Amino acid sequence: MQTAYRFKLIPNVHQAETMVSWLGMLRGMVNYNLADRIDIGLTH
Repeated sequence: MQTAYRFKLIPNVHQAETMVSWLGMLRGMVNYNLADRIDIGLTH
């Protein structure tokens, strides 16, 4: 029984550039929130 689906993305150039910019933005958000959690842990 298959319980998951796999999709192969083949984006065009514009879509690939958009996804790369999203990854950069998401990486920044994750790092910011991680730093915030570390700072909160150190102050309490």
